[in-house]
Amino acid sequence: MLSHRHTVSPSVDVEEADTPLSPRRRRRRPRRCALCCVLTVLAAVVFASITLATLPEEEQQMDEGAAPLVTTEGIGATLATQASSDRVWLLRFLCARWSGPISVAVVGDQSIATEAVCGSSKPHPSASVLRAKIDQSLRWRGALLLGTTTTMQLFSYAGNYPINALRNAALNAVTTSHVLVVDVDFFPSTELHEAILAQSLYLKNHPRSALVVPAFQRKGNWRGYSDKRWKRELSKPDFIPENFAQLLDCLASVACIVFDFTWNRDAHGTTNTAAWVEATAKAASTRAFRAADRVRAAEAQPSGKDAPKLPEGLLPFASYVEPRRIACFKSARFEPYVVLRNNADVRFDASYTGYGKNKIEQIARLRYAGYVFAVLPLGFLVHAPHPWSSSKRSWMATGRGSHETDQLYKETVAEARDNVDARDGANRTWLCER
Repeated sequence: MLSHRHTVSPSVDVEEADTPLSPRRRRRRPRRCALCCVLTVLAAVVFASITLATLPEEEQQMDEGAAPLVTTEGIGATLATQASSDRVWLLRFLCARWSGPISVAVVGDQSIATEAVCGSSKPHPSASVLRAKIDQSLRWRGALLLGTTTTMQLFSYAGNYPINALRNAALNAVTTSHVLVVDVDFFPSTELHEAILAQSLYLKNHPRSALVVPAFQRKGNWRGYSDKRWKRELSKPDFIPENFAQLLDCLASVACIVFDFTWNRDAHGTTNTAAWVEATAKAASTRAFRAADRVRAAEAQPSGKDAPKLPEGLLPFASYVEPRRIACFKSARFEPYVVLRNNADVRFDASYTGYGKNKIEQIARLRYAGYVFAVLPLGFLVHAPHPWSSSKRSWMATGRGSHETDQLYKETVAEARDNVDARDGANRTWLCER
């Protein structure tokens, strides 16, 4: 659990407390001696060289707090999530769309495993290891292996919904080099896992990168829907877009929109989703033209011979599209879903429970810790609309800004901000100038 030793005046708004450091304030930071700076730079160069040369072997010895890897074959990606007992059935959509391993922490007992529809279940071979890592706010109820790639851990709890403790429990079971943490009501596109793996070289060369996955939502007012009606709507074919072509149709008909665009545009505004759509459409067009070239080459060959294979055709097409760097955050309220290297930085603060600020606290810490944010090409997420949870109803009833969680978040930002060193934050992602 992360500590919060710093306090912020209740009258100071989170956004105001998180503005870029002024040059005057930066100069007040302690300065390092010249020799220390030289030694630091040399050490960084040596460390970077070793990291790039030995990444697969190094990943077997992850930072403290991360799960050990079971493979040295390079980049891999796991989808990690958590769910309450009444939302476990949504896991079937994630299993159907995500082609890689999945780790989920669930509130419930082993009887709910059948609702996931992710394959036959059996006792998990690493259950005792996983149990030893859980947060004290969780009560262990077992672990199952669904099919061959989905790990389900089962818990109970007392008090507020321990959302971040559950996320960390799911992270305990991750054995790939990278991980994408999502909520169970966010469905990945069918090509998302492949799109992440296509950026293997980028992820190896940028170990402190956060790849932003564009997030959309299916529009509609679902607050008063019954569970029966909700399940019936989600089961309709193409209701939640699975690929880019379906997403374009949904956006064009205004049935889909950027996630939370109506009430909180700052949450995903920095992604610049319009630029992502245009770049993805251009990439799809390029792919179509290359495919046409292959057809022409094949037709030009004598009967019984195939068209010659080109070297570029042996690589995933997505690898030719590079992530777009985010130079600055348009708002401190930007809270994207990100692909991260599986180390201690990916952990969430278990002090956050219930609804509100539980995901953005991680983004704030990553931003001040020097992570490079860039938008992932081609893959995306879509939020499946649903009735409000009891946690959100309680949070909305008390009014924004009057929660203990808001004060906790101010302390998180203050502590992360105080960790900025004397290098003037040159390698940090600051807020955009207004």
